[in-house]
Amino acid sequence: MTRNAVHGALVHLAVFTGIPVIRSMNIQETAYLLIDILKQYKRKEILRKSNPIIKAPSKQFSKRQSQKLFVLQNLPGIGTQKALRLLNLFKTIENVVNASIPELMKVHGIGPKLAGNIFDILHESF
Repeated sequence: MTRNAVHGALVHLAVFTGIPVIRSMNIQETAYLLIDILKQYKRKEILRKSNPIIKAPSKQFSKRQSQKLFVLQNLPGIGTQKALRLLNLFKTIENVVNASIPELMKVHGIGPKLAGNIFDILHESF
């Protein structure tokens, strides 16, 4: 793999997925990285308004639905599918927060360990 290919991949991770992994050895390399960033932005024409965490291209969500999914996806072990299942069963985030461990386990893919972990995150003191 060429150095440019590696740089391109690192730029994509940092700029489009929000994972900052860009390193440079000197000023010239920093300049090349900045040029690569600009090229990728122009090529993709992506605004950072989109949420990189939500990945369900087959279904369109409203802004409010996307925000609810985003909140639940930040729970440990919860991706898009489990977040959707939680909202389909419990209807609101408030109901998810108030759910007991056995209630959380009713969601396909959430076992006792994950349900306990979610419950603890939602109910333990900071």
